[in-house]
Amino acid sequence: MKEATKWIVRIRADLRCEYCGVHQRQCRYTHHIEHVEAIASGGSPDNPANLALACHRCNLAKGARKMALDPLNDVPMLLFHPRLHTWETHFRVDASGYIEGLTPTGRATVSALKMNASVRLMERGRVSL
Repeated sequence: MKEATKWIVRIRADLRCEYCGVHQRQCRYTHHIEHVEAIASGGSPDNPANLALACHRCNLAKGARKMALDPLNDVPMLLFHPRLHTWETHFRVDASGYIEGLTPTGRATVSALKMNASVRLMERGRVSL
C-alpha cells in the first residue's frame, strides 16, 4: 500500500480508531490501516473506501469478520462499517469512555470488538471523543 494512501486514511480519521475512537497518542501500539472488508472476501487491498484506521485491539478483535451477534437478542448483525455508517447513529460514549451500542449493529460491534474492556476504558478515558 502506498504511503500516500496510508496518510489519507490517518488524516480522514483524525488519528482516531474509527471503531472505538481512541486517539493514536493514547495507545501503546500504532494504529493499523484496516481492510473493512477483508481482501479474502473480495475487499480492495488499497482503495481508501475499503480502508479504516483501527487501534490494534479493534483490528485484532474484528479480524475478517463482517457479522456478530447482537447480545440483546442473539440475532446475527453486520458489524459497523466506517465508510457506510455514521458513528453517532450506532454508538454513544459517556464521560468514563464507556461505549453504548444504540442499534443492533452498534451492540454487535461493541460486543465483538470488546470495546468496553477495562484497558480500553482506561485508554479512552484519557482523551475525550
